[in-house]
Amino acid sequence: MSTIHQMRVEFDPPEDRLLMSIISKDGKEFRMWFTRRFVKLLWPNLVKLAESTPEAAAQQSDAARKSIVRFQHEKALAASNFTNKYDKEKVVSQYFGEEPVLITQGSIKRIDAPKGPNQVAFMAKDGRPVTMALDDVLLHSMVRLIRNAAGKAGWGLDLGALAGDAAATKDDQPATRVLN
Repeated sequence: MSTIHQMRVEFDPPEDRLLMSIISKDGKEFRMWFTRRFVKLLWPNLVKLAESTPEAAAQQSDAARKSIVRFQHEKALAASNFTNKYDKEKVVSQYFGEEPVLITQGSIKRIDAPKGPNQVAFMAKDGRPVTMALDDVLLHSMVRLIRNAAGKAGWGLDLGALAGDAAATKDDQPATRVLN
């Protein structure tokens, strides 16, 4: 299981896919393509995991639970650094090689629920796995990065619903589409 040092998610218009790039603490780089279909299937599971904290689960009312999750989301994002450039200098090796791989399956769970770390596992089309441990800050950061990149893709996915968090950022505007 790899621990994340840095991640980014970008929309690639010619591919019409999201490119997730991750550098692990030990210098491995993982470059993965996410299709619209995969993001659509992944999103509810990311939201469910973000909403599964003990504090949120302990709330009786839906409104209170959503408020707790919104607070946790804002707190995690405040602890994240979205200003540093992706640091290719830290890359020692590329796990999948030069080219990104297409991710076709994924699983998400909280290890030792309810207080353990989050585990995200992706499976490439060729069967190679990537398993990452995410603390809550990285989980909420991943949620934001995927939502913003999918917004730029203009795919029309409803990805703003993290516990009622429908606040769109200026980055969520669709990119100009080029049709071939």
